[in-house]
Parts: sequence; structure tokens; C-alpha cells
Amino acid sequence: MIKKYCAVNLSLKLALLILIFEAVMVKNLSARQQPIGRALPDTTKTAAQKLPSPKGAMIRSVIFPGWGQWYNGKKLKAGFVFFTETGIVGAAVYWNQKAKVTSDLDYKAFYLDNRNQSFWYLGGAILLSMADAFVDAHLAGFDVSPDLGFGKGNRKIGLALRYRF
Repeated sequence: MIKKYCAVNLSLKLALLILIFEAVMVKNLSARQQPIGRALPDTTKTAAQKLPSPKGAMIRSVIFPGWGQWYNGKKLKAGFVFFTETGIVGAAVYWNQKAKVTSDLDYKAFYLDNRNQSFWYLGGAILLSMADAFVDAHLAGFDVSPDLGFGKGNRKIGLALRYRF
């Protein structure tokens, strides 16, 4: 019973780590702003050419952990995905080795259950990584500026909502 609790506790810690990581990424994204007084380069013609392919990002994410995120330009997230998936594979190998060594049938069943649970976590992490790479590539050209107004020149009508932590 205690060992099952430890496995659940590990999964809750992993989920909490993922939520903290996503919160840090959102905070870093909102903190990035263009310095005042600098003109933005004209990227109207080249922006469409540089956008990543959503299908390509998803396939890259399946082939190698974090490659889809790296392709999208999210290098920190790519490292996180790589180490998360590698850690889950390491846990599965660990539980498999423990199951091979033991002769007690109860412990063997426990170790094999944990190994199988690790494979399920790996499948979930891969699906989440695929979805993240796909959606991130789709939203690569999305305008995230706080200016939601419409109009010409300085006369604009719009709505802006800002929230700072």
C-alpha cells in the first residue's frame, strides 16, 4: 500500500512540476517586450516564409523528444520535454530491472505494475508533446500585441486587458 502511494506521489510531483514550468513560460512570454523607441523591422514578406509547419513540428516531436519544440524555437521547453521523457524511460527500465532480479511474486507484480505505469506516463507525455508542438507551430504567426484596436493612424477604437503578476 505504501509503495502504491509512492508511485502516486511521484506522478503528482511530476504534474506539479509541469504546471510550474508552464507558469514560468507564460510569465517569460509576457515579460518580453520591444524596447521603446526602436522601430520594428519589416517582416511582412518574410514572416510567412519563416513560420514552422505544424505537421512537421508534430512529427519531429514523435521522432525525438523535444525536437518539435526546438523546431518551433522553444529551446527551454524542448529541454524540459527531452528530460521528462528520458526520465520516464529511465524509470521504466529501473522497474523492469527490479522485476528481473526479485524472486518474490508479490514484489515482481508490484515492479511490473510500476513499469507498465511508466509506459502509460510515457505515452501521455509523448501525446502532450505532440499536441504542444502542433499548437505552438499553428500559433507561431499569431499577433500577441496588446493593441486590439481597429482604425487608421492614432484614431483607434478597441479594447485592451492587461494583467501583471
